[in-house]
Amino acid sequence: MAIKTYADSTVTYGDIDISYNGEVPNMATEFICTLKSSGGDYTTPAAWDAANGSNITDTIGTTLVFSHGGIIGAMNDGVAVVGQTSGATGTLTHATGTQCMIKWITGTFQSGEQVYVTENTHYVMTSNVGDSAIAVLEGYKDGWETTPLDGEVNFDGWTTNTVNRIIFRSASGNGHSGQLKSGSTYLGFTIKNTGFNDTAIINSEDNTEITDIAIEMAGGGTSVALSLPKMATASDILVYNATIGVKAAASAGAKIILNNCIAYDCASGFYLGYSGPIYAYYCQANDCTVRGFGIDEGNSGSIVKLKNCIGSGNLVDFVYLDDLGGSFTCDYCASEDATADDQLGTGNRVSQTFTYQDTANDLFKITSADAGARGYGTDLTSDGDNPINVDILGVTRVSPWDIGSFAYIVSGGGSAVLAGNHLLLMGIS
Repeated sequence: MAIKTYADSTVTYGDIDISYNGEVPNMATEFICTLKSSGGDYTTPAAWDAANGSNITDTIGTTLVFSHGGIIGAMNDGVAVVGQTSGATGTLTHATGTQCMIKWITGTFQSGEQVYVTENTHYVMTSNVGDSAIAVLEGYKDGWETTPLDGEVNFDGWTTNTVNRIIFRSASGNGHSGQLKSGSTYLGFTIKNTGFNDTAIINSEDNTEITDIAIEMAGGGTSVALSLPKMATASDILVYNATIGVKAAASAGAKIILNNCIAYDCASGFYLGYSGPIYAYYCQANDCTVRGFGIDEGNSGSIVKLKNCIGSGNLVDFVYLDDLGGSFTCDYCASEDATADDQLGTGNRVSQTFTYQDTANDLFKITSADAGARGYGTDLTSDGDNPINVDILGVTRVSPWDIGSFAYIVSGGGSAVLAGNHLLLMGIS
């Protein structure tokens, strides 16, 4: 019998016979759907969530991702499908041009068989036996450069684990590059939520990753750009004009990681606390009217850690709210006012002046002239809680370590390189 081992940093499936008629499924596979103004799989993230939300935790089980050679006829979301050879049945969540995800499977679909809605009329031909799923939604900026997507999404109705998880990210080359707009043109995939009291993105399910998304809110009311009550990782998030930019109010035991996130021109940039643990590394709050970072140790079990973060231009840069006996540490953070070291900690810098590349256009990238953050951070490459060695643009950080979301990189020649999802112009300070 065939045996296959699946492993990541957290979960290992070993010494288990998981063969399908002599064929072995691969490791968990990204099932990638596109979010576009036209011509994609979906035009709103809420529609993707509603169609695909399911139990995706089974390595071999009721929800699987299949590769195929193209759709014949129509394969609509939510239809019943049948394997022509195997007789297996299930419900199609969605079919892209090369993949499909099927839930509530009974029986065993085979590689090379017709999986049909209507036999010989509406079908795909499978080319594997099905893999467990990583559900991915990728946003594209094309068509939304001047009028971004107006929407909101609550990731709900899923069952996940640390392998079979939810990912919402910008597509390669469609990231925001650390700046929301140039003139009236949005530089990357952006959600522009116009609701006065809306929350643009919320994760009601654990094991959610949100990466390289820009969010603009209408301002005022109770608007929240990104709300994370469950286990999640948010990286390279750019938030503008929310009442609360990023709200990480974790339920007990729900680990939340924030890496390279920027909130600016909000009332409160970041609200962090209640339980957790919460790790906010290399984040920035700029020009917020109430506070930059608000830390709330809402119960005795709360854990909040900030490292290499900047507060600049806020009414108050770092504010410590309820203290009910939780654990809070702030290390190697810097503030324009005197609050970065209010809870002591190591390596914090207060009353600093930061030199950014273009504050008039909200590009809070430190320059060669900066004396507040450049070279004053600490190496988090091997951090025990949240190891990270890249900046908001996907550039590898090097010593001397900088504070804030952007690493200052010395380079020349004016060359253009692709780092992560961003096109970078090097040699510019």
